[in-house]
Amino acid sequence: MATAARLYAQTYASFGLDEAVTGELLRLVAEETRWGGRWMWQGAAVVVAAPMVVLVMGQVRLGWWLLGAATLIVVGTAPLTGHAIAYSGGAVVPMALQVGHLLAAGVWLGSLLALVAVALPRLGSGEGDHGLVVARLVDRFSPVALTAAALLAGTGVWTAVLYVDEIPQLWETLYGRALLLKVGLFGVTAALGAYNWRRVRPALTSTGGVARLRRSSRLELLVALTVLAVTAWLVHLPMPHE
Repeated sequence: MATAARLYAQTYASFGLDEAVTGELLRLVAEETRWGGRWMWQGAAVVVAAPMVVLVMGQVRLGWWLLGAATLIVVGTAPLTGHAIAYSGGAVVPMALQVGHLLAAGVWLGSLLALVAVALPRLGSGEGDHGLVVARLVDRFSPVALTAAALLAGTGVWTAVLYVDEIPQLWETLYGRALLLKVGLFGVTAALGAYNWRRVRPALTSTGGVARLRRSSRLELLVALTVLAVTAWLVHLPMPHE
């Protein structure tokens, strides 16, 4: 749905407010423009990935491995319509950074979403033996989250160095200000994650420990979703040198 909506948004942006978006205009952008050609690769990747979800739901053998491979294809095609492919210094490095950035974000925030939306509700209040189960679950999640967050920060900083030519561009351009907003929100998300790891996790087996984790992890996820919204805006802004 999001991939289809991007085609509609690109068509709307290309033809302005005076002309209604029709099926013919959508076809024109998809088939006759360079952006559309790259978008079709992204659409094909999504079409390949969708049936893999069904295989996983049906508990088909190798379903998770096939879905993982399809996900890598989706992530690998994502930079084709963004800043990375248009970078004047060559697309290889920024595209590699973008793929790493997306994978790290997916591992960290996707795992956090699974923890908040699936694991914690199933374990109820977390009292007694459930508290021990949650503690073991968080012990498995924390190293993965920390590694992914570090990779996310590293690829983000490197990408910013490529795109921002001068420090004043961070506050003099709309791209720079949006980037600073994203960095600030990322810092809040990382701080909440560190709080969960250092303060909440050791107290999981105590009374109310799991409820505390549930509240704090929901807040972490909410701020992370705000980061994603800012990122969606950022990737459609012109780079500072433009």
